[in-house]
Amino acid sequence: MRQRRFGFVSTLVVVALSLPAIALAAPYTAIYTFTGSPGNQASEPVDANPIGAAFSAITRGPGISAVGGLNSINSDGWTTGVVADLNDYYQFTITPDANYLLDVTDLAFTFRRSGTGPREFEVRNSLDGFATAFWHISVTDVTQNFRVSSSMPGGFNGSLNLTSAISFRIYGFAAEGAAGTFRLGVANGEVNDDLPANLVVSGDLEPVPEPATLLLIGAGLSVLARRRRRESARSAR
Repeated sequence: MRQRRFGFVSTLVVVALSLPAIALAAPYTAIYTFTGSPGNQASEPVDANPIGAAFSAITRGPGISAVGGLNSINSDGWTTGVVADLNDYYQFTITPDANYLLDVTDLAFTFRRSGTGPREFEVRNSLDGFATAFWHISVTDVTQNFRVSSSMPGGFNGSLNLTSAISFRIYGFAAEGAAGTFRLGVANGEVNDDLPANLVVSGDLEPVPEPATLLLIGAGLSVLARRRRRESARSAR
């Protein structure tokens, strides 16, 4: 009886060692740091890509124009309307690598409006074609640096287990004048200018076993199941 049990355990160990290691979901953090940027740059690159995904640079929508502003990406031309103009936004895109599942669950950024800049902001993503806002931000009629953050374990409008690219847009609207500005980053000399001049995205990236790995796992489990049935049958005699 002990020899038969030892044989089953030995088979289990051999099969387990023959299977490729399967990594669990790993947290990531991607940062766009605006410190030192002039404000009127065409785009702002991510500091570094995490393993398993590629982050695009932050760009402007066609409805707004670049404006200088140290430690930021800055723009004017924001709509004065009370609803978002679909051309007035900052955007970045995340593309998971092949055989990775992407979760986006946390977003934080520092921003500042000028005296006649937008007072309403919405964050949307491409999962519904940017049709609805999952985050709405309103600010008072003052010029200072604000830091905002949102954590949604259930994902932003379903941003879980993604295998294809997702884009996020930050819209500004209800500007008090066409020359009003809205920046991501900080404005030196304004209240709270010691806040981080960055935008941070966090979540999880999970490697997905390739089909060959899944077949090997299935074959190994099948071998173990047959061996267990034979051992059980012999023990019953």
